[in-house]
Amino acid sequence: MLYPYALLAFGLVCASLTIWTWRACRPAGKAVWEKLPRHIALGMVLGAVDLAWCVPHAEPVFYIGAWRWLLPLACALLVVAYSFTDYHFSRALAGFLILLAHYFLLESFAAHSPIKGLFSFLCVVMGTAGVFIGGMPYLLRDLIRKVCDSTGWRAAIVGLMAIYAAVSIILGVFHLVK
Repeated sequence: MLYPYALLAFGLVCASLTIWTWRACRPAGKAVWEKLPRHIALGMVLGAVDLAWCVPHAEPVFYIGAWRWLLPLACALLVVAYSFTDYHFSRALAGFLILLAHYFLLESFAAHSPIKGLFSFLCVVMGTAGVFIGGMPYLLRDLIRKVCDSTGWRAAIVGLMAIYAAVSIILGVFHLVK
């Protein structure tokens, strides 16, 4: 029963980001927002969420007594990530997008909805974007620069986020009412 609420929460976050992107991503704010992909504190918080989400996924590959070590290993991995990587927020966002796309795809196959094909496609796009951002984290900085500099890019990203928001909210309401 968590799936409809997750859809609604994701839709509301996307709607908020849509409004924020349209209003805040202007040429005057470019210097502030292009630093976001390297933000350490936000990256570490989101990275901790990512690692906590990954711990249950890693349990099956460990033998029975070793699952107790997963959470301390995740904490140690967070320290290693802080020490040896750059673009902390980009990498954490990429991991979150991949995990979110996986969760939504997994849950959508059990929940029958009229726009399952569209939603599955959007999830694959979201996961693929996460893979690209994780592999080349500077792409998020470059995207922020383009969105701040160009009204066309800003309109395209706002439109894409509005589609994600609308589809997620419609599916969330559909599954709650159903």
